[in-house]
Amino acid sequence: MTTIKPIKNSGFTLPELMAIIVIVAILSGIGIANFSQRWAQERLLAASRHLQSWIDLQRRIAIQEGKACELSINTIQAALEPSGGLITLNADSSIPNACANQKAFRVRESVDNGSSIELSVTPSNAKALRFSFRGHSEVVNQNGERLICTTGSTGDCDSLVLNLTLPGSTKKRCVKIISPLGVIRTGVGQSTSSDCSYSHSF
Repeated sequence: MTTIKPIKNSGFTLPELMAIIVIVAILSGIGIANFSQRWAQERLLAASRHLQSWIDLQRRIAIQEGKACELSINTIQAALEPSGGLITLNADSSIPNACANQKAFRVRESVDNGSSIELSVTPSNAKALRFSFRGHSEVVNQNGERLICTTGSTGDCDSLVLNLTLPGSTKKRCVKIISPLGVIRTGVGQSTSSDCSYSHSF
């Protein structure tokens, strides 16, 4: 007569189940963090491209109409907007602003879920960007005067860099207007405090 051996229970013990749950939770946390980081970077990339296109449109308007175009920079609202109907050159001279009827570009509204995007400028005392009828550009301070490189300045101190950052992203995106030629380029910074590289922006 044969005896039937009892089948050994091969289920998980409580400590094993707890260990598996902990491992799954850690992996899920890493995955969510990576997804959030990537999502933030994609929003910054899209916003920088929209901003570049909008600025280039204003430059082309100035060229097509044979007039100057001036855009004020509002870092608090993360927006660029026409400075008014007239551009003040000095106390006794002003010219029509070719971009006066253009809508403001609001960075935070240019992409979905972009309400936390921050805008800063380099140099920090830049208050406006001006294009001539030839498409040339210059950076303007709060007094309406062109910013001039001072003695000992390094880098493109007469050019303008618009920096876009977003909580949740370790990188930043930049739009650079190179004066006096008016060339517009996009770049990426590997951290929010580093300079942007314009060799590639992906």
